[in-house]
Amino acid sequence: FFFFAFFFLTSLSKAIELGGTCTGEHGVGVGKKAFLRKELGDVNVNLQRALVHAIGGDLMNPNKVFPNE
Repeated sequence: FFFFAFFFLTSLSKAIELGGTCTGEHGVGVGKKAFLRKELGDVNVNLQRALVHAIGGDLMNPNKVFPNE
């Protein structure tokens, strides 16, 4: 388990470092939300959070990626 977790975190960091993305085709999800700020920066993450809450997106998957604050 430790090796898988290390490989997962290392490969996501390397993908972002090389100009790639952590999200892939299925979105962010719980396992990758910690990488959003590293990839997109504070301004973009805060904008996404505001949009999700404005359209009620947190009703479908509450507190998964953007916790209510």
